[in-house]
Amino acid sequence: MSADYIQINLRGEEKLREILSAELFSIGIDSVYESEMLHAYIKKDLFTENFESELKELCSKYNYQYNSEPLANINWNAEWERSFEPVSIGDYCLVKAAFHDVNESFQHTIEINPKMSFGTGHHETTWLMIDLMSKLELKDKKVLDYGCGTGILAILAEKEKAVAIDAIDIDTLCVENSEENLQINNCKNINIILGDIDIIDAAEQYDLILANINRNVLLSNANAIAGHLKIKGDLLLSGILEADKGKVIDKYKSAGFSMRELKQRGEWLCIYFTKSTNS
Repeated sequence: MSADYIQINLRGEEKLREILSAELFSIGIDSVYESEMLHAYIKKDLFTENFESELKELCSKYNYQYNSEPLANINWNAEWERSFEPVSIGDYCLVKAAFHDVNESFQHTIEINPKMSFGTGHHETTWLMIDLMSKLELKDKKVLDYGCGTGILAILAEKEKAVAIDAIDIDTLCVENSEENLQINNCKNINIILGDIDIIDAAEQYDLILANINRNVLLSNANAIAGHLKIKGDLLLSGILEADKGKVIDKYKSAGFSMRELKQRGEWLCIYFTKSTNS
């Protein structure tokens, strides 16, 4: 993290921090940190008038005050090592950093150096995605990780013996971080691509699509996602707040999907769909 980021300091009732944090992620915040107040981080070029309007609306809704400042240059690797704890999803997957001990009791271990990319397993959405992936058969499947962040879900797909994985993200830093994490985890079958879903060839279809991104992107790209998924293919969506459940489910049902399962952790949802018709 560098001065290319903006730090937003938010002050208000402590009991409202969890729900406010969830809503901040839905408008584009990369990460949050709690101390005596709530700190949120966003890339400088995303701190637009439109974003600040949404931020003001949220703060008004929860009676919070905020100020923003360019992020100081500090040793973020050292900060990371001080604060990061391993994340476990049952006995299925352990997400760790290089300085953590190896634990052989997990089915899969993923080593992540996240920098400012989203996807360490700490956030409810990533945890839920990994938990639902544990129920799927990925061997010999073709997978798309849409909004790959750190690459964590693509890496897990390879560990589950998916034969070919495309992982895309619109953020150059995420693409660079994903490539670094692929090397750390000795991945061979993942193709990292900079761009949005329209960069994928129109004829390309997948057995499984993973999309842990924000609600607005999920809603606006439902038909594009459907177009890249095979009939009876699986789709896992997260980045969805409980308040948006009906809107997302209705959108994807109209795009030709049937809902198989819904899981919730805190305010966040992960929804498992199967494609039932041509879009």
